[in-house]
Amino acid sequence: MKKEYAEEVAARIIEQLEQGTAPWQKPWQPGELRLPYNPTTGKEYRGMNSLWLHMQGHSDPRWMTYNQAAAEGAQVRKGSKGTHIVYWKFSEERKATDEQGRPVIDPDTGKQKTVTVQLERPRSFMAVVFNGSQIDGLPPLEARPTGPEPERHARAEAILANSGAVIRHEPGDRAFYRPSTDSITLPERNQFPTADNYYATALHELGHWTGHPSRLDRDLAHPFGSEGYAREELRAEIASLMLGERLEIGHDPGQHAAYVGSWVKALKEDPKEIFRAASDAERISAYVMDFEQEQMQTQTVERQPVPEIAPEVAAELQRDHENAVEGYSPLESWQMMKAEAERNGYSARIGFASGELGDFYEITYDDQHGEPSGIRTEMYGDSKLMTEYNGTRLSQFISNDDESQPATLRAAIQQHEAAKQARQAEQQSAPYTPGQEPPAYTVQSRRTVPENAANHAGQNAVYVQLDDGRKAWGFGATDEAAEQSAVERAQRVGIDADRAPTRAVLHEQPEKPMQSRTYLAVPYAEKNEAKALGAKWDKEAKSWYAPEGVDVATSGLARWSVDRANVVTASEPKPAIEQFKDALKDAGLQLKGEVITDGKMQRVPVEGDRGGATSGAYAYHEAGRTPGGFIQNYKTGEVVHWKPEGKTPELSAADRARQAAEAAEQRKARDAARLSEHGATAAAAQALWNEAPAATADNAYCKAKGIANPVGLRVVPDSVSPETAAHGIKIAKTAKEAKALREADPANRVFKAGDLLIPGTDGEGKLWTLQSVNPYFKSFMKGGRKAGLYTVAGADDPRKALAQDGDSPLVLAEGYATADTVSRLLGGKPVIVAFDSGNLDAVATELRERHPSRPLLIAADNDHNAPKELDANGKPKANVGLVKATETAEKHGGGVMAPQFNDGEKGSDWNDLAGSRGDEAARRMLAEQMAVAKRDAAITAERLTTLARTRDMEARNDPTTSADDAAVATERGHAAEVLAGAQSALSEVRSMAADGVTGNTKGATRSAAAVKAGIDRKTEAMHDRAKEEREEVLNHGQTGPLDGVNAGVSWKKLPEQAKQALIEDVKNGKDVTLPKDAPAKLKQMAGLEPTPAPRSRSRGIDAGL
Repeated sequence: MKKEYAEEVAARIIEQLEQGTAPWQKPWQPGELRLPYNPTTGKEYRGMNSLWLHMQGHSDPRWMTYNQAAAEGAQVRKGSKGTHIVYWKFSEERKATDEQGRPVIDPDTGKQKTVTVQLERPRSFMAVVFNGSQIDGLPPLEARPTGPEPERHARAEAILANSGAVIRHEPGDRAFYRPSTDSITLPERNQFPTADNYYATALHELGHWTGHPSRLDRDLAHPFGSEGYAREELRAEIASLMLGERLEIGHDPGQHAAYVGSWVKALKEDPKEIFRAASDAERISAYVMDFEQEQMQTQTVERQPVPEIAPEVAAELQRDHENAVEGYSPLESWQMMKAEAERNGYSARIGFASGELGDFYEITYDDQHGEPSGIRTEMYGDSKLMTEYNGTRLSQFISNDDESQPATLRAAIQQHEAAKQARQAEQQSAPYTPGQEPPAYTVQSRRTVPENAANHAGQNAVYVQLDDGRKAWGFGATDEAAEQSAVERAQRVGIDADRAPTRAVLHEQPEKPMQSRTYLAVPYAEKNEAKALGAKWDKEAKSWYAPEGVDVATSGLARWSVDRANVVTASEPKPAIEQFKDALKDAGLQLKGEVITDGKMQRVPVEGDRGGATSGAYAYHEAGRTPGGFIQNYKTGEVVHWKPEGKTPELSAADRARQAAEAAEQRKARDAARLSEHGATAAAAQALWNEAPAATADNAYCKAKGIANPVGLRVVPDSVSPETAAHGIKIAKTAKEAKALREADPANRVFKAGDLLIPGTDGEGKLWTLQSVNPYFKSFMKGGRKAGLYTVAGADDPRKALAQDGDSPLVLAEGYATADTVSRLLGGKPVIVAFDSGNLDAVATELRERHPSRPLLIAADNDHNAPKELDANGKPKANVGLVKATETAEKHGGGVMAPQFNDGEKGSDWNDLAGSRGDEAARRMLAEQMAVAKRDAAITAERLTTLARTRDMEARNDPTTSADDAAVATERGHAAEVLAGAQSALSEVRSMAADGVTGNTKGATRSAAAVKAGIDRKTEAMHDRAKEEREEVLNHGQTGPLDGVNAGVSWKKLPEQAKQALIEDVKNGKDVTLPKDAPAKLKQMAGLEPTPAPRSRSRGIDAGL
């Protein structure tokens, strides 16, 4: 938001305040006020936008943009001046492009497609809108009829009742909210001239009531007449204006002379205060209006749960997580704090927020009863946290430490629980004594006798209570004078309400008004069913109802209606096991029989699986009191961490500790069992591998996929030795026999004779599992390890194959046939097989640890037809292969090479492309895709280098960090090596382009100059953007030799250790690359510049440095 705009708005409000014409300063009769709204969208403007538009002085409440008016067939009059408003944007439409940056054209319209992308940070935008009175061609404004008085009053009464607020009625002229007792005091109903006045007063006090620490948690601890008191009154008055308009009960502003001076002073000191006040007022109004829709069971108010995380926040967290340096993920910090809150019976929510230091994530916490606790945690993009309670900082350090930060949250929860107990004890304690009671907020004349705050502004205030219970505030220039005033006032009043019976007198219910419609409490999930039975939606009341003339009892709507409107008996959720079955179905898993509840992973088919494929997995446990589960669909990539709906029994601290200990033991036992099973499977795999003959090109799968050189592969033998059979290995002759063997004993490790065997090994060359494949079936050994395992196409020894050419890129593919095809197209280069898209990340992690300086290229599958199909939930299917490859490349500093297909063309990988178009066309496309992938790898490498530099600087500057210096130095060095390798790869691409090797996807050979120019254009912009950051990163490189990466670095900015290392390398005769501004003598010694003629005197090289 621009500073000038805030100052303009504040200046205009100050002017109206001083004139007494601000919107909340003027009285409005019921139905007279209509706040601004957009007739195109039907939505009201909110917060400060609503006030600002109302202040423009137009009688027409309709506001719209120029384009919206034109779309309605109307025209903004020439010379009309628009009004600026501010709104927040979380996403935007962008033109769609393919992997090569070319426009994606919609075949139906011939225009470029657009895609919706989430912004990295929400941004504020200025928009210009025009009033309806400035637009010609709009239909006349329709008068909004004021609702019948009984209906309007019934809505207000429902809000007061559903709020659960304690409301006392006393003879007298004072209306106020008292924080100490969390109660509202009002004059008797018959003291108000109209019922509208009564409800306006009651809702104003209910607005103050929302500020309690257990609700919206505003600062109410300010004495009468203070600036803090006036700030709270400003929020309540603006909220009253909004509520009065939405409930059609009008607005009575009372006398604001005491507050105007404080309001004006606050806005002059901080123009943005009015924006905060309007935002708080909107929250107050929304909080109060929610009670109109409240669903109650008996007398307990059950609020609809607020989502713990909005989609745009979840997307931002995921992006930050993918780009984070290990150990600095905000997603992991959020999960850590959320888990700690839940362990203490609290719930957590996360959203965006802004402060003096910029944008950050804000985590808030609700207690066991769903009420706000006043605890909040600020979390920054580097995952570091700071927790406070009621505005007081509790975190000693801003860090992401997994011990101190959860401990700080526990301390805050303990403080909140102690404060709640203290408040409860205070409400039940003996009579109040002077100084104990916070101020009560007094309405400045709701047609009652006012307490003229203007007369006491700046004076001392003292509260006293007489022995007989009478009490009052007193004011004076000194404490003594104020105390005497208070005594005199107390003697003139009757016995205070605190001497009345201790049972709280709740707000009385009026006689039930007659209604022409019957409101219904319809849960969101059942709205379509209610609509089909005749229910209608009331936009104003935001509730479903049975229209006049519909018999609720016979129409089928009776189950949503009871004696009172908006009150229903909450339906019990399904049993947990049934909920889990529904979740399995929603994720696309096909369950046969009952759910297995032993907590172990179970494999099942998913929609679209053929034969015996099991592309789904789940685990379900009922340990302790709270069941839970895990669901994964390997075909769509969907992962679900499941927990049941509905309330679970509240646990004591001892129960929670016991459950945590039991869960830890169960995890330990599961881990041990899994490792044991992995070991047994590895032994069985090795035994079968030792007896399996080598594969040939005549194998059925090799023929089907065109694998001409299956070196390193074997086939399932016709039989095995007794020693191998002892591992549970069974050999079947046919697919039918194999199925029968599996069904006879699920523990059998069944293989079909003649199937191809592909080894799954780790980085040390250890064989862990085997994949058996034929033209119709693929399967891994049951119970075996897969994560991080791989093999290399066309190589008998994967480790040796990868080590042979240590400077070439690492090429990674999903399946063996794809990897074999890519290897063939690259002239026999080794290509790593990850087996499937879900294993790409794990394999890339393993490769990065062993080969940090080599560029990483992923030959991705492109399931281009998948998004054109719908899943079981009616949503487009994901292009899983391309999505997983892109995620892995971004995480590990790589690039993606994806085959491109025409619309409707079959195929999804490089093997399919070569089969349909031939090797030559596929080779040309792969070469072009490789050029783009290497460029992307360079860009990603620079991003990772920047992250490494950030972590290094944190380690240098933040004494609270847990980063180890040696680890940081290593990480920084790896990032620099990755960058150097990526830049080297770019040079290789340019050379290849110059030789005319690279072609286009259509098969026509491009000229060398054209190819080189295209690549240069694509990389030039990246280098310009990254130049400054890259030099800064390299300045903080490893302290050893900087060969190959120093050309763009300033000698003056190099660390002293790096300079000395370079000098030593030059003296030792090593080949080095020196910065351009390195000392001339050093460059001469390195042979990079000619040595001038000798002089009579020499100061020595060290002096020149």
